[in-house]
Amino acid sequence: MRNTGESAGRETVQLYYDDPVAQVARPTQQLAAFGTVHLEPGAQTRVSFRVHADQTSYTKDASGDGQRIVEPGTIRLMVGSSSGDIRLSADIELTGPQRRVGADRHLTHL
Repeated sequence: MRNTGESAGRETVQLYYDDPVAQVARPTQQLAAFGTVHLEPGAQTRVSFRVHADQTSYTKDASGDGQRIVEPGTIRLMVGSSSGDIRLSADIELTGPQRRVGADRHLTHL
């Protein structure tokens, strides 16, 4: 991130994800993490997030059993100042077997 202006500024950086190949329809943008950055004029910084795979879990079906799963596949990550101002995106692969997650799942960024 870079401040190209002449005044100090603050920006909220938001990380969203999309799971386009999930077994059930999912929202196209889900907020995974966010942070605020303060930059002096002309300054730049790198913003990074660590997100646990459990955050991509979802209830597999409408059977009512409430079981959540994390499944392997492509996840699209998107970064911007808001859901309507996405400035960068990349696809990543979650690997490994499909697994169930319980009440101890990680719901916040690391």
